[in-house]
Amino acid sequence: MEKELVPVLSITAIAVILIAAILNSAFKNGKFTCNRYILNTYLYVVLAIIFISLILSILKYKNIFLFKSMSLNPYLFMFILLIGLLGTVYGIVTVNPQKVLLKHTFWLLFVLLITLSFHPIHYSYYKAGLGQLITVSFLTTLILVLTLTAIAFARPDLIKFSWGPVLFFALLAIIVLEVIVLLVKGYKPTGLHRAISYIVIFIFMGYLLYDTKMMQVRAKQCIEGSADYIRESVNIFLDLWNIFLRILSLNSTRN
Repeated sequence: MEKELVPVLSITAIAVILIAAILNSAFKNGKFTCNRYILNTYLYVVLAIIFISLILSILKYKNIFLFKSMSLNPYLFMFILLIGLLGTVYGIVTVNPQKVLLKHTFWLLFVLLITLSFHPIHYSYYKAGLGQLITVSFLTTLILVLTLTAIAFARPDLIKFSWGPVLFFALLAIIVLEVIVLLVKGYKPTGLHRAISYIVIFIFMGYLLYDTKMMQVRAKQCIEGSADYIRESVNIFLDLWNIFLRILSLNSTRN
């Protein structure tokens, strides 16, 4: 067996195990069940990460760069990708969770679009021999996320419902600021870019605490037919993913 094929097969095996676990735990009569609400949410979060890792591992094994021959303007590509992500998130949020097949279709599209957005970064890092930065950044993110999650479960009383609007407007403000900075200073890393990354990490740390508390509340209030593990897991995943991307960006500027 080729050494490069081992990660692909290993990740595939993990994906199969997770799918089996979700089918056994999250469904009853073909619909989402309220049983093991929190466990099922985290199973979907992990499965999303595994699917992304699997696709990237296959592309790396085959040495495929999807955008190598693409003549599409990178700004136009990112705009199309953003519209696609917003569309899939809107579908995930609005589709009734009892429409299981449609809900999962939007979720799979969301995972695929996230993978496509990260693929150029992943390819360039490994091509430059900097793949370890991705691993280190993900492990750092994992430690941070696990710590915050433990705090959210140990002391949910410290997390207030009023955080939601504050975090939203803080994120909106920092996005506007970052767009202005990019237009004025471009993509060249500066101290201001690093400061913005730290602020974004802090905001999504707050979102992770907030979303974890909201998940606990919805788990207690869940009635049969209302569980929505796709939407719940996407909230947690986006917190984790944005923290990871910013930590990776900070680690990259040090090299």
